[in-house]
Amino acid sequence: MDKFAILCVDDEQTMLNTLKKFLKQTFSDEYLIEVIDNGQEALDLIDELWQEGYEIPIVIADYIMPQMKGDEFLRRVHAILPKTRKIMLTGQATIDGVGYAINYANLYRYITKPLEVEDFYLTMKEALNSYFQTRKLEQFYANLETKIVARTQELQKKNRELEQEICKRQQIEAQLQQAKEKADSANRAKSEFLANMSHEIRTPMNAVLGFSDILATKITDKQHKSYLNSIQTAGKSLLTLINDILDLSKIEAGRLDIQYEPVQPLVFFTELQQIFSQSMAEKHLKLIIELDENLPKALLLDETRLRQVLLNLIGNAIKFTDSGYVKLCADKIYTENDHVDLILAVEDSGIGIPADQQALIFESFKQQDGQSTRQYGGTGLGLAITKRLVEMMNGQISLESIPGKGSRFEIILRKVEMATTTQDAKQNHSFDLNNITFEKVQVLAVDDIESNRHLIAEYLSQVNLEVICAENGQEALLFAEEYHPALILMDIRMPEMNGYEATKHLKDNPNTADIPVIALTASVAWNEKASIEARGFDSFLAKPINISELLSELSHYLKYTKKAIADVPQVVTKVDTLNPENIANLSELRSKIEQEMMPLWKKASIMMKMDVVIAFAEKMITLGNKYNVPAFIYYGEPLQESTQTFDIAHIQKALKEFPVLVKPLIGNVE
Repeated sequence: MDKFAILCVDDEQTMLNTLKKFLKQTFSDEYLIEVIDNGQEALDLIDELWQEGYEIPIVIADYIMPQMKGDEFLRRVHAILPKTRKIMLTGQATIDGVGYAINYANLYRYITKPLEVEDFYLTMKEALNSYFQTRKLEQFYANLETKIVARTQELQKKNRELEQEICKRQQIEAQLQQAKEKADSANRAKSEFLANMSHEIRTPMNAVLGFSDILATKITDKQHKSYLNSIQTAGKSLLTLINDILDLSKIEAGRLDIQYEPVQPLVFFTELQQIFSQSMAEKHLKLIIELDENLPKALLLDETRLRQVLLNLIGNAIKFTDSGYVKLCADKIYTENDHVDLILAVEDSGIGIPADQQALIFESFKQQDGQSTRQYGGTGLGLAITKRLVEMMNGQISLESIPGKGSRFEIILRKVEMATTTQDAKQNHSFDLNNITFEKVQVLAVDDIESNRHLIAEYLSQVNLEVICAENGQEALLFAEEYHPALILMDIRMPEMNGYEATKHLKDNPNTADIPVIALTASVAWNEKASIEARGFDSFLAKPINISELLSELSHYLKYTKKAIADVPQVVTKVDTLNPENIANLSELRSKIEQEMMPLWKKASIMMKMDVVIAFAEKMITLGNKYNVPAFIYYGEPLQESTQTFDIAHIQKALKEFPVLVKPLIGNVE
């Protein structure tokens, strides 16, 4: 049976008594509550508790203590208990002390004295929830890893047996033919296994990602949004992994086609910059984009596959770079007949790759020797897929790297055709739940999994559609006859009557033949698409369902109204501009900005000390209220909130925007 303890360290006996009493009242006998008055004895006690089989979810430590300060004590705790949530309790901690604890002890929270009971209670609850959620995830992934290892060993054993069998039959041509047939059968089995595996993973992922997207539009609490973002990120990572495996299998089987379409390079690279801006800010890296100003306005490329290549290369560069920069370059060499050789490069100042490993990393399931899988993750598929996709696009990829100094991956795509006009380039006709409303009609959703039906109902109810649900094909036929819906969303794999059979009956019935039927499938077998298109479906969508793709597909069959931009709630992403004519006491405000705010802003930008940033934000709010300048308040309040959550990326962004905000009042800031 698991045993848990909470440790409190404070040199004031009164505070220790208070903490112990409160924790006992709050958690009863669920946890062993230990209190101690100095850091060294606390470290000894941790060792004793660990030997007795106790886990320690939370350690609370005062900052000012004799012999060993709280930040140093928490650093030592982190060295032996990295998963424990560390909380600093103090009324005297400097921002440097808190920053030290954050950097070296992974500080979870700090609470000021005197204690606010409600704040302390919520902090403890959140810390425990965080600890046990992480614990459950680790257990889940440990079990999953064990299963994968076991399955891999089983497959390796089967492969060895197959190789031995083939060797025995090489001498006789008939036996060799028999072995070939067995190999073909094994390949088909692998393809079927991958398709089935994809289906089994995509089905629950449909609910995980779908309901996460819905919750993202409803949840406002920042902590809850953080949890939700973690779920979405993990889900998308899992989906990326299975897609990588399937892409590699398709490439090996010659089943993956390159689809060329007009692409605007400047728009394409701007989107890439936006995608990685947050992850770059989190690691304090500089993202450099160097584009040839004479790049053609539009080129014929496979945008999806080129994006896949560059996402992988840039993602790897960020992953393996702890300081410095990541650079994306694009250049061209004109060739004959309106074609160019497009040169793309991704460069970083990261850990680099030894010369003897540079060819290895482009092989499937291979990573650089000595690379920490626990630290960097990955399956060794990304660069293998990247290399093959580049070659399929009539290109080649090369690598230059120096260990400890960085790497440069360079791609040359040969004879890329220029599109005649930028109007040829793909236009964005995307929809979301906020910008489209359908005419009120009924849609029939057919799926044997309740969560999938519920998800579709949640999606479509938000765009004015009424959803009827059926659990199988037989029910779908009855409901189609009774309600005659405007459209049917049909799952493929169902008990009793599958989607193929149900759709055939619908199309053969004069009363229902006119109803559009869109297939929904979690299967990605290579022959599945052809089967779907040949069996009477009007269209199909893959699971997990992408809401924008679903709404776009529905718009082909149902009447809708797309809301004007002004009608859609917008998120403010830049600083509001000011109109000096609307400000009373303008000269007085200008004086305060120049004499008080500018020096404080420069100090905050250079030193990035939280107390300075807090003072700067508070003064902006005060000026906004005093002189009735809402833009100052809208600027100061998020900045103030960012200091409380240590959102460094937002703080840096806000400080850079300040000169733009005050430019209408005092002109350009030197």
